[in-house]
Amino acid sequence: MQQRRQLEREFFHGAAVRLVWDVSQEVLDGRLRIGGRAGPVMHIANLCHEMAHFVEIDDSRCGVLGWGLHIRKIWVIDQLCIEPLTHQGTDRECRVAAYQLNLMRHLGLRATPEKLVRPFHYQADWWNVPGGPGDKGRLRWCADQVKALSEKPEYQIDAFTREWWRKNHVLAHRYEALAQRYGS
Repeated sequence: MQQRRQLEREFFHGAAVRLVWDVSQEVLDGRLRIGGRAGPVMHIANLCHEMAHFVEIDDSRCGVLGWGLHIRKIWVIDQLCIEPLTHQGTDRECRVAAYQLNLMRHLGLRATPEKLVRPFHYQADWWNVPGGPGDKGRLRWCADQVKALSEKPEYQIDAFTREWWRKNHVLAHRYEALAQRYGS
């Protein structure tokens, strides 16, 4: 509970992004809300993950539902199927996990690259990730990526914090422009 209060104090007091604990990420009335839900589970690690997505995503998509991310789709025998051609989605999750790792450590939470990459095998592009065959090598490759990225200056907590508030400033200006345009 103290980590949640610390997050609220350091990152949500005065922020354009709203904390709503029981959501994952949503846009309601044009405003971004993030929380700690992943499936049926609410946990502070999930909130840290969504915060890391917000920091990692480019400015044009930082307030868009699902972060504006899409997977290539094709029709196969009258059925729409996903067909990722690269491991770009997993690469993004590695960058997000690097931010998440440093944020969780900042809060005093136990986190390791190995633990954060465990759900990556559900990524649509998993078969394109180096380290196969099999999940073990791919998970090792992902954990190594997260570890290496998390040690870079641009993934440290001070860089995360600066980018968090810069993106909040971007969103606040976007919200003001929409309010002026539509008179609300």
